[in-house]
Amino acid sequence: SSYRYGSTGNSLEVYAENYSYNRSSMVVSPYIDDNISSAWLEFYIRNGYSRSYFLVGTMTDPFDTATFVAHDTLRQYNDPTYVSLSLANYGGHYLAFRYQADPTNNSGYGYIDNLSLTSCPMPTAWISQPQDTTLGISWDTPTPVWIEYKQGSDFLPGTGTRVLATVSPTTIGGLLTATPYTFHVWPQCEAGEEFSCNYRTLEYTTLYPPVAPPYCVNFENYDYYNNYPAEWDRWNPSYTNCYVYTSTGHEDSKSLRRSTYTTGGITYRPVAILPRILPSSLCTDSLYVNFWYKRD
Repeated sequence: SSYRYGSTGNSLEVYAENYSYNRSSMVVSPYIDDNISSAWLEFYIRNGYSRSYFLVGTMTDPFDTATFVAHDTLRQYNDPTYVSLSLANYGGHYLAFRYQADPTNNSGYGYIDNLSLTSCPMPTAWISQPQDTTLGISWDTPTPVWIEYKQGSDFLPGTGTRVLATVSPTTIGGLLTATPYTFHVWPQCEAGEEFSCNYRTLEYTTLYPPVAPPYCVNFENYDYYNNYPAEWDRWNPSYTNCYVYTSTGHEDSKSLRRSTYTTGGITYRPVAILPRILPSSLCTDSLYVNFWYKRD
């Protein structure tokens, strides 16, 4: 009943009693057929105390702790952290985790989750070339990747739409405008391999469709903080400082209000951002923007 990265679920808990002997506990992998020096080890890890830590290494005899050789020390504390280790300097056939308890406490808890042993590293992935119904997924390794995506927030692997991508960036099409999507990205290390315990998670909300001149808005159909023109954007620490306001219009009753304020010694200047202009329209330096404004 520990957790991987903010959500509930199960993980492997390693418990080390301390008392007055500074004790540790160990967990050892099954026998691994191939020499592990060509593999990558990926997992999530969490230390229960700031002074406790994991040692990752190898054993020649899984029943003899004296054969343990440490290669990496992991001190990630409190929040589960994703770790990717090249095993080029490890060698052997048994992986082992040794959890060292915090010497200032009576005991220590460490957690390991979503462990995978692969023949290639996990790529870094990012969103590129976003539009209203398409976007690109880019990654930084030569390995093909699997992309699984679904509308909404994070989802269970295997429940989304899956695509094998061989060229970075790969375009994902047929998306709904102004809609949040979640993408899982992981490498295809071997031909035919589709599953991975770990993946990169990307979240993105597709853009609103662009507008084409002539475009006009008088803000009469919008109201106060939450009913903001959907095709517009805004940057500000608080939406209450960039909104549609009543009784301030030119010929009607509503206008867009933007207020500068200072807090904690920092002055914030909220920004209202106009909609995107249709790419096939004229260059912006040949367009005119007309508006009324008032300042206090």
